[in-house]
Amino acid sequence: MYSKNAITSLKAKGSAKFQAAKRMKVRFELKNSEWLDSNFNVPTLQFINDRYNEKAVSNATIGFGRPVKKFEDKSDRSKRREAATISSQHNHDPCRILTACRYAARRSGEKDLSFILNELSKSQERPGKIRKLLNDDSITEIRKKTSLEALGFILDHSVSRNLYTDMRLESKASRADIWPPYNEVREAKAQLRPPKETIFIDDCVAKVPLQALLNHTAERLVLLQKEVILHALNISNLTEIEIVLSCSWGFDGSSGFSSYKQQYKGEQKNENVSDENLFATTLIPLRLSTENGLIIWNNNNSQSERFCRPIELRYIKETKDVILQQKEALENEIEQLQTLKIVVDNRSIFVHFALHLTLIDGKVLAIITNTSMQNCPICHATPKNFNDLSHATAKTSFFPDPKTLQYGISPLHAWIRLLECCLHIAYRLDIQKWQVRFHDDKIKFAERKAYIQKVLWKKLSLKVDMPKQGGSGTSNDGNTARRAFQDPALFATCLGLKQTLIENFRIILIALSCKFPLNANLFEEYCRSTAEIYVSEYKWYPMPPTVHKILMHSSQIIRNSAFPLGMLGEEASEARNKNYKNFREFHSRKHNRIANLTDVFNRALDSSDPILSTMCLNSRSRKRKRLSLPEAVRNLLLIPTVHSPTSEAHTVEAEAAELDWIGLSETDEQQLDKLELLDEESEC
Repeated sequence: MYSKNAITSLKAKGSAKFQAAKRMKVRFELKNSEWLDSNFNVPTLQFINDRYNEKAVSNATIGFGRPVKKFEDKSDRSKRREAATISSQHNHDPCRILTACRYAARRSGEKDLSFILNELSKSQERPGKIRKLLNDDSITEIRKKTSLEALGFILDHSVSRNLYTDMRLESKASRADIWPPYNEVREAKAQLRPPKETIFIDDCVAKVPLQALLNHTAERLVLLQKEVILHALNISNLTEIEIVLSCSWGFDGSSGFSSYKQQYKGEQKNENVSDENLFATTLIPLRLSTENGLIIWNNNNSQSERFCRPIELRYIKETKDVILQQKEALENEIEQLQTLKIVVDNRSIFVHFALHLTLIDGKVLAIITNTSMQNCPICHATPKNFNDLSHATAKTSFFPDPKTLQYGISPLHAWIRLLECCLHIAYRLDIQKWQVRFHDDKIKFAERKAYIQKVLWKKLSLKVDMPKQGGSGTSNDGNTARRAFQDPALFATCLGLKQTLIENFRIILIALSCKFPLNANLFEEYCRSTAEIYVSEYKWYPMPPTVHKILMHSSQIIRNSAFPLGMLGEEASEARNKNYKNFREFHSRKHNRIANLTDVFNRALDSSDPILSTMCLNSRSRKRKRLSLPEAVRNLLLIPTVHSPTSEAHTVEAEAAELDWIGLSETDEQQLDKLELLDEESEC
């Protein structure tokens, strides 16, 4: 057998060499003369024994066949053949084979391979996600930023022109040319503002006509929701559509601005004109909807300063005359508003405007309703009647003036006023008197106040009723109020007040601040029970006007409002005052007043563009801390009703009717389990 194999091998080699010589005998003998002269050894018994021992040691095949190779040295075809044999032995079960691979990789010390195999075996969807990630070209290819994305980055991170240019050059030097030139960014800014010829700016005022600002805002929102509008038109087989842009507006004064050593060029007859005070009139887009109620766009971040658009910025002190004059001027512009026509893909879109004056605080509300700060601006009741709850059911007492229900509830200031109400009651617990007139009462009041301030600072790290420098109010702001009511039990213990009252105040404030619609009847009952607790415990201290307004009239305001009260809040306009100071100090020219005010006004317009703000806030909202909605607040929300279509033609109107929330979109319903409390960036 071994001799036969040796002879067969010799014949095969000779045949191969003869074929290589083109079957020419002379060439064959010439090229293989050494091989032909060599000896042919016939296998002996000793050779056979040696080969048998080698097989026992190395487990190799006896004879002169192809030697056995390691798996990694085999060809791809041989590897597949051997892998197919192993797979068939295990009934082609991938889980069993993968588990064996994980075990083998771990035992052999292949940590990287073991980690990858563990990731693959975590879930059935994991391999598909990894495959999609590996096939994504954006991972390997560098994607250039658009001019709008670059502008959003500049505004979000307060990047200056010089810093942006240096950053772009450094990126290009590292072969990552992703940032567009600054000239393209400058051209993109023109898209974020109304036409330049409509903007008026002088030494102390910068303003844009309300019609121009609304037209620009509507055009940007239509561009943002272009696909949604065209889809609605295609389904209804229409060539034109009428939609309504609903906005909230208002005005607010702020102080603490730097006073520049520059004279006004024009004659300023008003002695209140000063660059230390700024009176800002602003507007916030809330919703874009059709006349039959189909929501095209809903502002889910209505209390973000990024949607607060400036109508007018004026360096003047906030006074009664200034407020009334500005209100009259804006209302005249509102009466003269005209419908805007926008043509998109040969389709006509007619935009109407609906504005709500709700971006105001208690001072402005008292002025425009011609009410004393001590009286209720809704029913004009006096403090001596606030604690008499029998007037709540009477036909004449506590009866609201219908014209005053349109101004909303001012949720941000409601937090502050209810905090101050609790503090003022706690200061008077030892004397139990509303007015502190006698010397002994004043001493007890001062001692009790100092004690409570010390306890709140020690246990809650809160500074309350501390005057600010410059006479710009006290330390009682929105953040202080929210932190105080965050733990009602501890807060009530520190003040020595009834815990149930503090808890009810917290639930009411959260309900008024959320962007979901409330059940007016249930909320009225809850406020009524809270008022009864207040009167039974602290009848000697009349309710402050804001507390009376919330407990007695908030349900009436809810019924009269087309939007949830949280969407109509004034927090964005209050937070915007910080931006104006920042823009004036760090992002404006200082060589003259007109250039300075121009830069501030333009940056406020740029940062409040609807498209740019939506793009930037989508990433920011995912990073924000969200607090769970308390169960008591859930019980006060309006319960949605689901409608089913009556015919096979499932129109867009029927689709929108599936969510019968007043002021809710489909994304709002998905976010119902989370309540975005007022942003901690803002202060009053």
